[in-house]
Amino acid sequence: MILKSKKWLTVVFFGVALFFSCYQLTEAPGVWYDEGFYFQTAANLADHGIAGMQFAPDTIEKIPRLTVGYPLIYPLALWFKIFGVDILAGRSLMVIMIMGFLFASYIFAKKLFGPTMAVGTLALLSTLPTIYGNGKSILGEVPGLLYMVVFFLCFNLALSADTRRKFWMIMAGVFAGLCVVTKPIFLVLIPAIAVGLFVVIRRRNLCLSDVVMGVVAGIIPILVWFMVQFGPGATFHSILAYYANPSDVVDITNTMLKNIISLFSDVSTLYLSIVTLIWIAAVWVRVKEKKQIRPEEVIALTFTLLIIAAFTRTAGWYRYLFEAQVVSLIFLPNALVVVIQKISELKVLSRPAIMKIMKLAVPTVITVLVILGAYQTLFHSWVAQAYGTHKTAFWEEYFSALPMSTSVFFYDTPEVALFDKSSNYYQYLQPAGGDIGGKELVAIDKGLPDLIVMKAAAWHKQFPLYISEKDVYKYTILRKIKGT
Repeated sequence: MILKSKKWLTVVFFGVALFFSCYQLTEAPGVWYDEGFYFQTAANLADHGIAGMQFAPDTIEKIPRLTVGYPLIYPLALWFKIFGVDILAGRSLMVIMIMGFLFASYIFAKKLFGPTMAVGTLALLSTLPTIYGNGKSILGEVPGLLYMVVFFLCFNLALSADTRRKFWMIMAGVFAGLCVVTKPIFLVLIPAIAVGLFVVIRRRNLCLSDVVMGVVAGIIPILVWFMVQFGPGATFHSILAYYANPSDVVDITNTMLKNIISLFSDVSTLYLSIVTLIWIAAVWVRVKEKKQIRPEEVIALTFTLLIIAAFTRTAGWYRYLFEAQVVSLIFLPNALVVVIQKISELKVLSRPAIMKIMKLAVPTVITVLVILGAYQTLFHSWVAQAYGTHKTAFWEEYFSALPMSTSVFFYDTPEVALFDKSSNYYQYLQPAGGDIGGKELVAIDKGLPDLIVMKAAAWHKQFPLYISEKDVYKYTILRKIKGT
């Protein structure tokens, strides 16, 4: 009966995840800046064979410092090639990524902690609002997490296998490498794996040749990343220097202090802080009891702590904590059991009280977190704010009605440019780290484009040949003055 209920709960929570993933897929969350970069890059790879962005009609240029790698761009380009280039197709692939990540996490938790803990992990992840806020958009976070959990699974199989150990280590290395190059934030997985491998070698869980094969296999996707994204002149040092300060923070000391305080002063970050502290406490309890911590958990905890440390020197956007939040929830159910069991051993508690704590505490905590997560996902989160909006529908209708001969200049609005199905447009971008496509601004001075689309906040009548025609969804559409 208990086994049957676990199966039903598993089906229910996968169903919940599928519903949240698909609900208002093209509208919630709204298509935004970074998504425009990745969408256009994959679309141009699918249509023109160049992983770059268009800055002028018939001019597509590669962007070496794109903040996602080929493990997202290439599958997305192939997907576009098969199903067509539009936001529904792109985000449909992200639904598959979300469901794949949840399935892999469920299997991983089941292997480590058993079916009961796996259901708890699935329940927490399937109702986590940020899974859908970040995952439904065409971004690198969830694909990177998917590759990382598959790495954990392969690594687990290598540690427990009697045969084919080298095969599983090679697969673990490949997926670790793919994870690392999906998005720069996953670079901290490298030192985390180094810590895990040190533990493995010290315990003699694997022979040195197995470890070497895994490391070599992991280096290959990174070398491919260098070749397809950065070109022959790039070095690992130059790339790390670029990614070391992604938010262009000037006063790092004060920024770090402010972010450390925010980890314990804001509800969103406090949740992560408490979960991480419970996890650390559970590890500490097991270490004190001389129980071995599995290498997979060592890597995961090190990764989580490094993500939190990296967050402290950014501009403080909570999105940079997403990976740590997700990974910590995979281990939370088991950590709760360990900590509560330790508390129950205190002699202060009576025997009946102990039994009640053991039976009710963990499922109660998880149930409360699941209810709160589901409520936020539905009513009070980044993705929920976009429910009922029609921004995507507006831009799709607007550009479908626009004559193909109309020339448009997208002024730092890549998230809008992806809706233009023609190739008759210009583009200028201002991401962190410098302008891109600045030479195309001369087209505005000459009055070449018929329309300019820019953020409303950036419109200060600096273009004398154009007047404001419409303000919509915090954008301004400018039209060229007749006769100019």
